[in-house]
Amino acid sequence: MSTRKFLISIVLVVAMLILLGTTSVKAVDFKLTVNYDKSSFELDVSDTTLVSEVKTLIKEAKGIDESKQRLSDKVDIFNGVCLEDDKMLADYNITSEVKPNSHTWISLREFDETAKKYTSKSIKPETEDNAYIILTDLLAKDGITPIFNAEQNFTKFEGYDDKYYYTNITVTYNYDSNIKTVVDKLTKNIPEDQDIFKMKDFEIVNFWVNGGKQFYYSSELMSCMNNKNFEFNELMGDTTPFASMTAGPVTLKYDGTIYYARYMLGVEAEHVLYVPTNTAKADYLKVMQERVDNYIGKGKAVISDCGTVEQDTTEYPIDSQNPIFEKSSDGHVYKMTIGENSFYFVIKADTESMYTPTFVSSDVATDVAISANSGTLPLDTLIRVNEITGGDQYEKIMKILALEDGEIYDLKLFSQALEKNITKLEDGSFEVRIPLSEKLKGKDLVAYYVDDNGNKEEHEVTIKDGYAVFNTNHFSTYTLAEKPAETPDETPIETPDNTPKGDDNTNNENEKDETPKTGTGILAIESILGIFAVILASAVIIAKRENK
Repeated sequence: MSTRKFLISIVLVVAMLILLGTTSVKAVDFKLTVNYDKSSFELDVSDTTLVSEVKTLIKEAKGIDESKQRLSDKVDIFNGVCLEDDKMLADYNITSEVKPNSHTWISLREFDETAKKYTSKSIKPETEDNAYIILTDLLAKDGITPIFNAEQNFTKFEGYDDKYYYTNITVTYNYDSNIKTVVDKLTKNIPEDQDIFKMKDFEIVNFWVNGGKQFYYSSELMSCMNNKNFEFNELMGDTTPFASMTAGPVTLKYDGTIYYARYMLGVEAEHVLYVPTNTAKADYLKVMQERVDNYIGKGKAVISDCGTVEQDTTEYPIDSQNPIFEKSSDGHVYKMTIGENSFYFVIKADTESMYTPTFVSSDVATDVAISANSGTLPLDTLIRVNEITGGDQYEKIMKILALEDGEIYDLKLFSQALEKNITKLEDGSFEVRIPLSEKLKGKDLVAYYVDDNGNKEEHEVTIKDGYAVFNTNHFSTYTLAEKPAETPDETPIETPDNTPKGDDNTNNENEKDETPKTGTGILAIESILGIFAVILASAVIIAKRENK
């Protein structure tokens, strides 16, 4: 090949490269918005500007060294991509050109390698979903969003806020292993393939009356966990005229510590209430009102008939295609008014579906349980147990009861709906179940209540299935102890004849003793009569001498 042809070839290759370069990326100048520390600023850039060049511009504008900058193509960098120094802005679709998903902004955080240490009152998460559920609240107090990966084992990870990107976050987990064992056993009863649990019949009425967290009103869910006193967090909910639901990521807490986390769990209620199967349609309203009155008390709820779906006399537009109307036995819409609130429902005649809930709450740690049949008691009420094993209070109660030993429990019921302790039940009584300890097994027991004035109250105890069971209508501190042996009747002890006689009336000189005398009393009378005879004889002798 000649020199001329070789030069021409080189020129053509260079021209082609230039042509390809200019057609693949066009340099378009625009204003780049940089989001930083809850505000923003702008830089003059082009599509072909390298990320490293953007960092230099940021250093000039804000004085932040390039090595301390982390740039992302999203405000929420959890869902974003970290921009690499050798890439152009156009490589991340950061451009003023109008095309799908293009944008003209980035996010800036400063790297912070300082160790940030946290202690989480929770079990150690086993999945990424659970890690976010457990740790989000912990870090949220500092405004930090965590970022995990499989290698971090949920003890060391990264995170960010509006200004910083943290590279050295560590978490230790603090929980009671004994409680975790109990919880693990219970939560296995929650089906993994079931996310939504039902409320039924008068569970719905109790919820309408009292409010609170819907999870506690589903016996279907609570029975899976043996009605233990877990604290649910409840994040999301939805209500329609004929249904109510709550669902989302949840945690179960005991004593403020998380022992279970699940990405999705929920409870829903279709507003269907039931009357006996053989109830005449004309009596639906009457029978339902009677059921409600018997459950929560007269005058607390008023039920009215709003007519058929077609008549639609409700405050809300009724969708006649709502599947709930397929469950109605008469095609009518009913309204229950409780105070200023109204709830709509349909009635179905089905005896087998009628359900009146029983309140039960059992303590995870002690297994002490309280139950009651009362519609006025919110089903979201949780037992709180404190076993008193020593100290001033223990000694004081033992002294009042004249006991050497006993088991003392401070029992409380806290309603989350009412935000207060429930100390007394006006329409019934509570049943208390306390597991028998080894030292109390086989003994005749009694439960004592001591009021603030030192007065004691005794409650009969029966033994059922390894539990000491008694009833009360109020709560405070109760002592479980062995019943004292009955004192035998005292038998009078006769004084033997050779026992020295004392003056039994020394301290009762002015008291008249009307007790019939026997034994020594007869001897005393005989002595007096003898003395009287001697005196009389002496008087006769003296009189005769004087007559002489």
